[in-house]
Amino acid sequence: MTAISAFSSRVTPAQPVFQAKELDIASTSPDEKTLASTFAAPPDALTSMQPPLTNSVAWGAKSSDPVSSLMTINYASTSAAGRLRGIGAALLHRFDSDPGDFSQSVRQSSLAAPQGKQDTYDITLDVMAASGIKISIALKTTSNGLTVQVAGSDKLSEAERGALSGLAEAFQSAIDGITGSHKLDLNGLLRYDPALLASVDLKVDVELEGGKMQTLHFHADSKTRSLNSNGPDGNVNVSVDLSRLAGIGDDQQRQAGIDAYLAQVDEAARRGHANTALLATFKGVFTQMVGAPSANSAPSLAPRDLAQLTGLADFEASFSSTPLALNPKRPDEIDKFIYHVSQTTDIGGDSQFDRSISQTQNKRLDASFHESLSSGKPFDAKESMRTQSYYFKKISEESTSSTNISYSSGTLTRADKQDNTSGETSLVKYVMGVFKESSKTPIVESAKRDLVKDILGLD
Repeated sequence: MTAISAFSSRVTPAQPVFQAKELDIASTSPDEKTLASTFAAPPDALTSMQPPLTNSVAWGAKSSDPVSSLMTINYASTSAAGRLRGIGAALLHRFDSDPGDFSQSVRQSSLAAPQGKQDTYDITLDVMAASGIKISIALKTTSNGLTVQVAGSDKLSEAERGALSGLAEAFQSAIDGITGSHKLDLNGLLRYDPALLASVDLKVDVELEGGKMQTLHFHADSKTRSLNSNGPDGNVNVSVDLSRLAGIGDDQQRQAGIDAYLAQVDEAARRGHANTALLATFKGVFTQMVGAPSANSAPSLAPRDLAQLTGLADFEASFSSTPLALNPKRPDEIDKFIYHVSQTTDIGGDSQFDRSISQTQNKRLDASFHESLSSGKPFDAKESMRTQSYYFKKISEESTSSTNISYSSGTLTRADKQDNTSGETSLVKYVMGVFKESSKTPIVESAKRDLVKDILGLD
């Protein structure tokens, strides 16, 4: 699943969403050819689309519906991505014609030879309709089974069913990213219809090889968006506040704001030696969660004031790698990376003529890592003293940037930006396991910029 990357770093090539009518029978295995030919059969042959219950495969229900037929084709796949290809979309497209609940399962019978080991994926999409009805769509694939279920849909209005069906490709894209490409794709789910749907939740539990667990929880409603992902490589967390949007800019300004934050993240990752897969996942999630437009209306600031802000909704975001003891000779030297960034915007006053605007950005980096003394070579310590020549570095740093603008009776009384950074870096050097030197360097930076000329358009 997404590598924390949000899911394990093991990458499986992404596979396209299955389209039955485009299946290349010539390139499939004999069993798949048979299934594909059956799937392409005329309507009067639908009863043969699902194989009969045999000693090797057992079905929860005998059915010729499109979802069961797709499960028939996918079940032989040796990967979760192949098993779930097109299934999420098919379950939501059921709402186009069938408002009822649904369940189906196919599993290897106890008499069959064991299949190859697969990671277990348990995926649930919970949607709350604006009417208060909760709909749950669940998919689970294991080494010996595939199960799907739709519950809570029997009382939905036609319009609500249409809104759910409209999420079909978005849900499938999220599934494909989790199981195949290992790049989370939440863009479609973030663009649900708020007039008909009140909230969207995606929950994923993955049992990886060796029993390690990977989890993800995504939530979106009219007031907040959040994503929390935890796994063997580390954690990613992003939360966006949609309740106060007076400082929201247009698409161009929001993109510029995201780019500025990502540049800071890249710099922190370079200095602190962040896990590259974890970094990529965080940047992708941050861009989607913070950058997606909101349907909420927002009071507008004067363009000259808005231009001094990031143009983004307030947020809190972080990612952290799993701590590692990489040196068997000194297990107390822990490699870690923790980065936290947040933004808070406050707008007060009774009118445009008497108001205050404050936007504060906070960043915090806490990292420690080993570096080989041999330039360009990775640190790879063993018990042998020949591998014990290295630097062990630590960085602890916190930065705050505050933009403040105030008006009284229509007159600009304050406009400035204050930046402060404090912290410390430390270094210890060993050669052939022998201590050679250590140092500590304080970090103290401060700057203030007057924004009056920028706001008033003065040279």
